[in-house]
Amino acid sequence: MCSSQIDIIPSSQIDKKKWNDCINTSINNLIYAHTDYLDHLADNWNGIVINNYECVMPVPWRKKLGIRYCYDVPFIQQLGYFTANNKIDHAAIMNAFLNFIKYGYYNFNYNNYAVADISKVKTTTNFIIDLTDKESIAGNFTKSFKQSLHNAMGCGLTYAAASAAQAIEMYKYLYKNNLKNITETDYNNLIQLTAILSLQNKCVARKIINKNGQTICIALLLQDEKRLYNIINAASTEGRKSEANYFLYAQILNEFAGKGLMFDLEGSELPGVKNFYKKFGAKEQPYYRMHINNLPTPLKFIKSLQGSK
Repeated sequence: MCSSQIDIIPSSQIDKKKWNDCINTSINNLIYAHTDYLDHLADNWNGIVINNYECVMPVPWRKKLGIRYCYDVPFIQQLGYFTANNKIDHAAIMNAFLNFIKYGYYNFNYNNYAVADISKVKTTTNFIIDLTDKESIAGNFTKSFKQSLHNAMGCGLTYAAASAAQAIEMYKYLYKNNLKNITETDYNNLIQLTAILSLQNKCVARKIINKNGQTICIALLLQDEKRLYNIINAASTEGRKSEANYFLYAQILNEFAGKGLMFDLEGSELPGVKNFYKKFGAKEQPYYRMHINNLPTPLKFIKSLQGSK
């Protein structure tokens, strides 16, 4: 892509049809980059648009002391640039991005591997499972997974449909004290977004009920044409003791197997969560986290002392 025309457009002025068409036809289509998703969850965002929506890159941002910075939007794992081909002027995109943003953290998607060699970029864990072949899925379970699933199946558990609101409320109730970066507004924004996605058949919630009819673990999944996204998972103390999450995900995998989707588990840097997903026989599909610090010298020095998040 030579002699690229690059525009940085406020979200309110984005041509949503052209933007979403670009995302949908891109080789790395991800639900997080659609305008509905960004409009509901990000405080503010601009789009870097190349050659009349041939390539697009969403940039969520906030301002502090008059300085624009990008930030981790709750429930958005990875963004980056999206296009139908890989003939991208990477240098032009990065120059536009770094001129627009002075500080922050930004996650480039798994296909943006050209950024991996840039200073201040680290590889971050994500796991995926190909749901195409139903028989091979269970065959990839580790011995430990199979044992935990066997244990859970002896507890008289039931797999059932749930609502997105129920999943979000349980997640908030169980983890709000440990997830200080997610505010009440963020949870409400997600509830509003899932209400819209439910009307488009892009929202799935599943739960495990114990013998007393109580929900002991739950998952909120979003779906597009290519992926099933593991957005939220919550398990109560009883759910963890009975290893109900193994039963929950085994049932989800069985339900969606053979539908041609990729199950995006969303990964984690937490050792316990990472090991749990590895037991599925999931494959790693890393993405790339960049730290930006183009602040004026005194502020840059102060921020550098604080280290990367």
